[in-house]
Amino acid sequence: MNITLEPPSESALRTLAERSGVTIERYAAEALAAHVKAYDRWFVQSVEKGLKDVAEGRVLSSDDSIIRDQARRARLKN
Repeated sequence: MNITLEPPSESALRTLAERSGVTIERYAAEALAAHVKAYDRWFVQSVEKGLKDVAEGRVLSSDDSIIRDQARRARLKN
């Protein structure tokens, strides 16, 4: 896989890799793997929390959800 980074990001990544004593490719691969693992852990925890909320009756109807969303958007505009 090849990726293209904006120059500031590539420079920052290169600096971090040099400080760590590894190649930029290895540093990038390790950083991406850590991010994917953390995201996966967060996603699974979020789904489990949602399922627990449903099982315990902490849910909103779609109408209530729409009303809350509209109120939130209105607050953000002000």
